[in-house]
Amino acid sequence: MITPHKPIDIGWPLVPLFRYIADIENNAQWHSEVIHAHWITRNENRVGCTYKEVKLINDEEVEIVLTVSEFIPYQKRTITFDNKVSFTIQFEAVTNDWTRLHLSVSERENNHLAQSVMNNLTRLKNMLEEVYC
Repeated sequence: MITPHKPIDIGWPLVPLFRYIADIENNAQWHSEVIHAHWITRNENRVGCTYKEVKLINDEEVEIVLTVSEFIPYQKRTITFDNKVSFTIQFEAVTNDWTRLHLSVSERENNHLAQSVMNNLTRLKNMLEEVYC
């Protein structure tokens, strides 16, 4: 079962925001623990493609392999890791210049992942709105 969380509105148009989030090379800019990310399989967002993130956790570099498990351009993207934990971000155009992101996290995961993703989305919001506005 998937648990939905509070949506977050970002002052960016839907298409460029979706492209920015879907480009894993941007992860290090807005994910607080990510040092870098790169594709393991084809360099694209498609169901089944995998990528690796290197994170700095407690002063140690940790590699995590993630899989794109759902990808609907400009609508939805689901990422799975450890073959069980997943999170989905759905994109909704509120206006031409504002996009609402809806986060859902698999029930197997504790609140740490949800809080981490929400913190990163808030970080992304602040970063992008500073540039765009």
